[in-house]
Amino acid sequence: MPTPLRLLILEDRPDDAELMVLKLKHAGFEPDWTRVDTQEDYLANLDVFLDVVLADFVVPQFDGLTALKLMQEQGLDIPFIVVTGSFEELAIACMRQGAADYVLKDDLDRLGESVARALGEKELRESKRRTEQAMREREALYRTLFDETRDAIIITNRNGRVIDLNPAAEELFEYDLDETHELLERDLHTDPEQADALLEEIKKTGSVQDFEVRLRSKSGREMDCLVTWTIRHGAEGVFLGRRGIIRDTTKEKQVEKALQESEARFQTVANSAFDAIVLADDKGQIAYWNPAASTIFGYAPDEAQGKSLSLLFVDEGGTAEPRGAAQLLEAGNDQALSERLVGLRKNGERFQLSISLSSSEIASKRFFSAIIRDIGEAPQARHDIDLQKRLEGTLEGG
Repeated sequence: MPTPLRLLILEDRPDDAELMVLKLKHAGFEPDWTRVDTQEDYLANLDVFLDVVLADFVVPQFDGLTALKLMQEQGLDIPFIVVTGSFEELAIACMRQGAADYVLKDDLDRLGESVARALGEKELRESKRRTEQAMREREALYRTLFDETRDAIIITNRNGRVIDLNPAAEELFEYDLDETHELLERDLHTDPEQADALLEEIKKTGSVQDFEVRLRSKSGREMDCLVTWTIRHGAEGVFLGRRGIIRDTTKEKQVEKALQESEARFQTVANSAFDAIVLADDKGQIAYWNPAASTIFGYAPDEAQGKSLSLLFVDEGGTAEPRGAAQLLEAGNDQALSERLVGLRKNGERFQLSISLSSSEIASKRFFSAIIRDIGEAPQARHDIDLQKRLEGTLEGG
């Protein structure tokens, strides 16, 4: 199938222009062409959609070199081929100025080959421009991410020396880029052995992800961090250095530690309490059950969890759940309510109890907390016995 070709021919002789078109058809092209012979018409038909310009070097009051310069001034990259009957030296001069080729009129059989080569060279230039543009866009995107990410990013050379760091890294480690010429990534570690272990792991696997380390800033401030390091390679896999992404987890560690300590304190209090401590979700289903709750009601924790609070109370007045639970659920607030109810043990025994009920919101979910005390005569006796045992144990230990 012929190759479409949009063609502008600068030629004052119509027969010569038609001969050029014929030669191109024989070479496998399908020319869509326009002939012009003045500068005005040439400029009027010069546009970015042209595939090739064929120009006779000498046209009355116009010449090929001027035509070439006019095209270049408009920033157009169109293969420009000089077709001339003589003036070969001047045609060569046009090529020095950027013309793709020149063809003598007595050798037009070469015109198809010349056009094909010029189109191929143009495609190579456009491919190179597209590649370079894509690289510039990727580099711009990389720099944007590098500069704007909240994680610290450090780039090192093959010797481990810091050669670049983003604003987040400058803030975290308190170094300006100008201060890092003698700074090794190893210098950021508080523990040299840990730094060596990290480097050894990177060498072994090529990268590490979320490696826990302890780092320090220029001022000596120590930080718990998670680091991800990858090896940078250049052409043909040449080792260039490493790239590290560092996240300061010091505050997260502190919060986690505080939560663990809070949980430990709660467990200590709940496990040693004489009163039942029960937590339930917004549907009234039991989520937590302390040892005293097992003692009072007779249910093991796995028997109680997931069950309704109604399991614990005698059905009086149409509902077995504490009246306070319904009130709190309807009110949707954090007020505390206290009342006396009749409790129901696992063995069916009924007993008098007092309950303090409150609600709170955790992670956008509402929970009830209940502190339940057996106020019958038997629990008081058990309480006195437990207290006596504890006192005896204390005295023996002292």
